[in-house]
Amino acid sequence: MPKEGQINILAIPYKNFKHKIRLTKRFLNRYMIQDLGGVLYMERREEECHK
Repeated sequence: MPKEGQINILAIPYKNFKHKIRLTKRFLNRYMIQDLGGVLYMERREEECHK
């Protein structure tokens, strides 16, 4: 169950492939990431996944 005040979904636009890779590496451990054609859609992973 999500905690109060915690962001569960992010959508971040990227400029080019290099920017996309940089964002992916930064958020990969905390979010499941999908590419939606110019926007990275990120959904927070469950707390148990990275213990």
